[in-house]
Amino acid sequence: MINIAICDGSRYYADELKNYIYAILGDNVFVSVHDNYFSLTTYIVDECKGEVDAVYINTHIGKDDGVKVTSSLKSDYPYIRFAYMSEDIQEVKRIFGSDPFYFLTEPYCREYIEDSLYKLINMINEDNDESLFIKNREKYVRIKLKNIYYLESELRLLHIYTNSGMYTTYMTIESVQEKLNGNFIRCHRSYIVNSSKIMKIEKDNIKLYNDKVIPISRSHYKDLTEDFLVKSKFVCKFIFQLC
Repeated sequence: MINIAICDGSRYYADELKNYIYAILGDNVFVSVHDNYFSLTTYIVDECKGEVDAVYINTHIGKDDGVKVTSSLKSDYPYIRFAYMSEDIQEVKRIFGSDPFYFLTEPYCREYIEDSLYKLINMINEDNDESLFIKNREKYVRIKLKNIYYLESELRLLHIYTNSGMYTTYMTIESVQEKLNGNFIRCHRSYIVNSSKIMKIEKDNIKLYNDKVIPISRSHYKDLTEDFLVKSKFVCKFIFQLC
């Protein structure tokens, strides 16, 4: 689950942003709201022990400077991403050197909030190759790679089959392959399988532990079997029927 903190002196804008985030990310996110920098810092340091993915913070609350607050937090928690918010577009010039991942102007536009979350999700995906974020219908979903059995490409759609069900998103099989870890093997132009879920490899297909049978193309067969043997710690687990 993504942990996001919002810090804004305006409760109206803070709640509006929180509601937008929940509407876009659903159950995959937890959002806390803080109306001052002390509350935010206490939450990050004492309550979360630094386990916060991102902070949306106003550049000013009263006379206090949000940029200085983030600079202090970054020195201790460099992995936390910060997005700034302000009613003053001129603040962009001042915060440029602090390397935020986004800048939002108040009042908010849902399109920009969604864009900021998409950018955040991509950054998390790059840092953590054990999970995959996709947009499934109108919600973003975080899928643990270990729970994926296989992925299937169908025209412009990508179907991801897991131990809890199927998810569908708009993505090419080539682009998703770049986001997967070394356990995943391409066996067909339309299929990628999780090698840890393979029960048996035959001449023309793969049988997974969920009893699903996946086709193997001739062009991928040699590379598939070689990769599979390399990735397998115990070859005796697998049966090859080369007939």
